[in-house]
Amino acid sequence: MRLSLAVLGLLLTTGLASAAIFADFDPARHDRFVAGDPADPDPLNPTFLLDHSTITGVGLTPAVLISPQHYLTATHYFTNSATFVAADGTRHTYAAHSRTALQTTLTSDFTLSNGTVLPAGSVHGSDLTVVRLANPISPADGIDPMPLFGGSFSSLAGRDINLFVQSNRAGRDTADFAQTAELLNTGAITESLLYRYDNPPGQPASDELYFAGGDSGRGSLTEINGQMALVGIHLGVGTDSNTGDTYSFDSYVQPYLDQIQAIVGQDGFQINVVAVPEPASIWFTLAVALTAASVTALRRQTLTR
Repeated sequence: MRLSLAVLGLLLTTGLASAAIFADFDPARHDRFVAGDPADPDPLNPTFLLDHSTITGVGLTPAVLISPQHYLTATHYFTNSATFVAADGTRHTYAAHSRTALQTTLTSDFTLSNGTVLPAGSVHGSDLTVVRLANPISPADGIDPMPLFGGSFSSLAGRDINLFVQSNRAGRDTADFAQTAELLNTGAITESLLYRYDNPPGQPASDELYFAGGDSGRGSLTEINGQMALVGIHLGVGTDSNTGDTYSFDSYVQPYLDQIQAIVGQDGFQINVVAVPEPASIWFTLAVALTAASVTALRRQTLTR
């Protein structure tokens, strides 16, 4: 099922909040670090919802490490360095050397918001970028690359996905759709995952959140056989003009795995791809059809391309 999307802009608008909106924010659960200790201003939070040893490759900056020398981020939110934290709380910052934006090859005809039809097989720039560090990270630093999710969307649907946002917080949601998206002000065509925000305050306690400005380039992970695997890099937010439902958007990593491996392979590295077995049968109902979603990117206004 293809949902028609109008992805509008990649700049932070005045109506967009500056911090992710949690349905039921709990710092003891959602903050990666504990604040306020003068002896250690940013100690690891022992009650964080994830095991710190499994997420050392998730950057404190918008970056997710995928090899000792490469990380993924949003094309529109490039930074010149990336900072990661080891399982013992030690921080390491590495300089970026170069970047390569990945490309989307359409598997079927795609109609732009202006009515132009892009033919199947045509190639377009995406909002997913591989950044090469100036030097490989030493194993002694204790920063481990993250595995990448390699299964189908049907095997991902219904699984808990951990969404990292700015201020080094994380919540959870499930993916509702996988969709090709058009980014109007850059021309990027990106395979995306959509997370509906459907547990507002006042409902039963939830880890659910809604992206906001500044969250671009951060990662979404799911657990497979005890290890965390990257499924997406944050792209934007949008509203269904028919229902008023709001959505967070990721660039979906799985369709780009071959391109990612080709890039990291040039430096002699291999990405770690993991997947879950396909279920014998899938029963789920798509409760909403996005016919016209306006998507606003998560980039801060102070950044320039």
